[in-house]
Amino acid sequence: MKGLILKDFYQLKSFGKQYGLIFGAMLIYALIMRSASFAVIYFVLMGSTVVLSSMTLDESVSFIKFALTMPINLRTIIRSKYLLFFITIGIGIGAGALIELLLLLAPARIESFFGREEFVAMVTVFILADAVSIPAMFKLGVEKARYINIGSMLLVAGLVVLSVTIGDKVGLSINRLEEIFSGNEFVGLCILISVVSMAISYWVAVRVTENKEW
Repeated sequence: MKGLILKDFYQLKSFGKQYGLIFGAMLIYALIMRSASFAVIYFVLMGSTVVLSSMTLDESVSFIKFALTMPINLRTIIRSKYLLFFITIGIGIGAGALIELLLLLAPARIESFFGREEFVAMVTVFILADAVSIPAMFKLGVEKARYINIGSMLLVAGLVVLSVTIGDKVGLSINRLEEIFSGNEFVGLCILISVVSMAISYWVAVRVTENKEW
């Protein structure tokens, strides 16, 4: 497992300069716009899609077919991709938080990007999208999985907007929900949804690839 994770990071190391340039560009953009919102969203999104980039590199050299000739089973490979996902989305969250911290220390007035609940909800949307696209990545390939990932994020965001609209019409507004759920309860619910969705995603990924010919 450790070797597979290191392999992915060694592959991604070739993009190190690009990531550095992106970080600098996002910092400059946030300073100009006096808001860290876009930068934070971008870094979390980028962290959540690194696993797709890693799988693209694997596909280009048929790595999984090669790996299965060694004492490595398919479940270990799948677990390594899920672990890579959690590591990189964590790095993305950290990079976004660092951007906000740097902007808070800047002399110019910078808007705070999100409250805790809004931030956790945003991360949950990305996790739900990847929970759908990672099994598709193993079954259908990376290119189709990218479209599924984008479609999943749009679908989840659309369902949230639709729920809010319907809630307002039936008298269950956001303010009313805040009265029902405390901030800690909402964060806990989002974490629970994220954990359950990724557990189901892993189970599906294993099942749909059991009989696949690599």
